[in-house]
Amino acid sequence: MSILHTLPIRERPAHKVTGGLYCSMPELLAVLLGGADQIEMAYALIAKFGTLTAMLNASDTEFQEIPGIGPVVAARLKAALELGRRMMTESSEDPVMIKSPGDAACFLMPELMHLEQEHFVVLMLDTRMHLIGKVTLYKGSVNSLSVRTAEVFTEAIRRGASSIMVAHNHPSGDPSPSPEDIAITRVIKEAGEILAIELVDHIIIGRKRFISLRERGLGFS
Repeated sequence: MSILHTLPIRERPAHKVTGGLYCSMPELLAVLLGGADQIEMAYALIAKFGTLTAMLNASDTEFQEIPGIGPVVAARLKAALELGRRMMTESSEDPVMIKSPGDAACFLMPELMHLEQEHFVVLMLDTRMHLIGKVTLYKGSVNSLSVRTAEVFTEAIRRGASSIMVAHNHPSGDPSPSPEDIAITRVIKEAGEILAIELVDHIIIGRKRFISLRERGLGFS
């Protein structure tokens, strides 16, 4: 007999969720998983992956290694975890202001710091440093990114941005800039001067850490 069927109705995960009661992580996962063995599968997920972040980065195949989880349930899990990630980065009704490297890092870190590939992002700003757009230009390999300078400014020109910040993540967790990072910063800065769109900064996101290349005088001299 499954654990679910040994519980009184009022203590079953679905009842607790719909009743607005506090639910543990295994209980929330159990509701997503469904089925008679949902609680056993929830604990198996936690034993295998440990954290929600690890689950977010897991493949469908890895989910399906757990007995009872098939393609449909794996897809449901991936969708729920992705919705949670997007909620963390969702903009509020008030305009987002990016006045400092710290502002940019706080805005981007939930999205970028756990990714397993490098992503190159452009933040577009108006004259008051309000965020007017964000675009992910590239998803590169863990070891390198190929950035085309013209593409960095295409959307900024279309939206009438006064300035931009660029950022990318280092999947290793170490945000230390490479010579390549510094070189592309210099190229983007010089192109921005020609286009009258200032490159405010280049931020590198690591695991709960970031580095501002402008603050370190790298690529901006």
